[in-house]
Amino acid sequence: MGRFRTAMIAATVAASAFAAPAAAHEFKGPEAPAEASAAASGPQSFTFRPFRISCEGARSVTSGVATTWPSATLSLQMMYSKCKTHAGHIGKSEGPGIPTKFLSPLSLTYHANGFVEVGTVEIAIGGDFKCKIEAEPQTIPVKAVKKPTEEFTAAKFVNEEVLTKSKKMPVQHQVLVQNAEVKGIHYTLSEGFCEELEMPEGKAGSYAGALKAQVKKANLLWG
Repeated sequence: MGRFRTAMIAATVAASAFAAPAAAHEFKGPEAPAEASAAASGPQSFTFRPFRISCEGARSVTSGVATTWPSATLSLQMMYSKCKTHAGHIGKSEGPGIPTKFLSPLSLTYHANGFVEVGTVEIAIGGDFKCKIEAEPQTIPVKAVKKPTEEFTAAKFVNEEVLTKSKKMPVQHQVLVQNAEVKGIHYTLSEGFCEELEMPEGKAGSYAGALKAQVKKANLLWG
């Protein structure tokens, strides 16, 4: 009986350990509240059919709101630069790039378990094909609205170490944010050329690109 009772206790403990929920992910920063910032890590790409926008640069602008760490979210206000829009193809090549400007920052709230809240943004396409693109605020994927505690893959996070020139912090921890599946963005097209389009709105906008996030003079980690 002793062996049987011991085996039962061991099995119960093992089952309880297996059933225990995994620790929730979070972003870890300095002890004092501080705002995170970010910059592009490689090219950035948006698709709002019939347009594809490519940007060489991106940098966050301050919101003036400090985050208390650890936090379940990483909030960024991103402005994109050196952008061009391509519409259609000429033969097998894309059409010429049209100068494009972000009229407002794109608000991105990354949840540590992988879903993203996208805010409004206004984009102006210049040249002969003048057009204005406006994206609606929404949660991606939509499933996260009802099940916010599940794991998602809209955004992925990788911890990185960066060498600095500071003697106090020779190595700084930063987080590479990979916009892996930021898809299904709702948007509208208006003004100029876009007023003549048969489909002035869409629900399949997308954003791809990596951002390197950090906290000034401090470490930022995901885990």
